[in-house]
Parts: sequence; structure tokens; C-alpha cells
Amino acid sequence: MIQRDTKAIILETAKSIILAKGYTAVGLNEILSAAGVPKGSFYHYFKSKEDFGVELMKNFLREHEEFLRQHLTNPDVNPYERMVSLFDTILMYHKQKGCQQLCLIAKLGAEVSDLSETIRRTQSEGIRKWLDIYEACIREGQAEGVMDSEIDAHSAAAFIHDLWQGASVRKQIDQDMEPLENAITTIKNMLSPKK
Repeated sequence: MIQRDTKAIILETAKSIILAKGYTAVGLNEILSAAGVPKGSFYHYFKSKEDFGVELMKNFLREHEEFLRQHLTNPDVNPYERMVSLFDTILMYHKQKGCQQLCLIAKLGAEVSDLSETIRRTQSEGIRKWLDIYEACIREGQAEGVMDSEIDAHSAAAFIHDLWQGASVRKQIDQDMEPLENAITTIKNMLSPKK
């Protein structure tokens, strides 16, 4: 039990530091010092920095997958409203945290994909799970007549994810919430049933 708790502390501490600085700019000593974990014990929890990167990504991807499921599979809310609520909730969280980057995929996606095939593959597999959740919600919305039946659910799911990731990066670059607000408007317009 102690091992799992210490590993979780290392991963949670690393997440905030890496979100601020990136993956390659952060040394293990900085993470372990901030986590209050002795330097020599890192390799008790991780085989290498790459193994650590994989675990960090898996942890983040799993957390966000659960967050998506919580918002997009609620049978008491129609699928269109679920999708709108999801992005409104994320936008509110971004506003609370300012313009700092909150997504490891947006922060590290390109950086670590060039460094490690294992981390790249981990990201790709995790994102595919996210896309499946989006797609299922869209298909359900189309079946209920609350989302545009003419759009391809598979492509729309990918578009929503890619649009949001790009807007998230631009939000950080511009230090402005407008890219996220524009993305939400585009998502709503795309999904709304056409008359």
C-alpha cells in the first residue's frame, strides 16, 4: 500500500511540474525533491525515465477517460446537453486556473512522441479510448434526434478532440480563453440538429 501511495505522489507531483516546464526540461531530482521522496528510491517505482513517462501518461489518460465517461454517459441527460456540459465544465476549470496548460497531451504530445515510441503509442491508445466515448455519445445523440444525423460520428469525435487540443495550445500561447470559447461554439454548431 505504501508503494502505491508513494508512486501516486511522485506521479501527481510530476504532473504539475511537467505541465509547467515540459518533459525534457524537468530532471528526476526536481520531481523527487518536490514529492519528498528520496532520490535513490525512484528506480524502486520506475525502471527508467521513459517508464516513468509511460506511467505518467497512462495515469493522466485514465483520469481523463473517467472524467469523460462521467460526463458523456449519464442516461439522465440527453447526449447533446452532456457534450455541452462537458466543455462548459472544462472551460470553467480553465478559467479558474488561468491560462496555464492543464492537459498533458496538449503540453507533451508532440514533444514526447519524437522522443519515445512507447510513450507515443501510450498516448495514441489512450486518445482512441477518449474518441470512442465521444463517438458513442454522438451516435446516441443522433439516434435520439438531438444531434445532427448527417455528420459522421467517427469523424466528428476526432474533430472535436483535435479542435479542443489545438484551442488548448493556442489558449496558452495567447494567454486568452477565446480559443476555447470559439471551440465550444463550433462544437455546438456542428452537433446541433439541422432543420
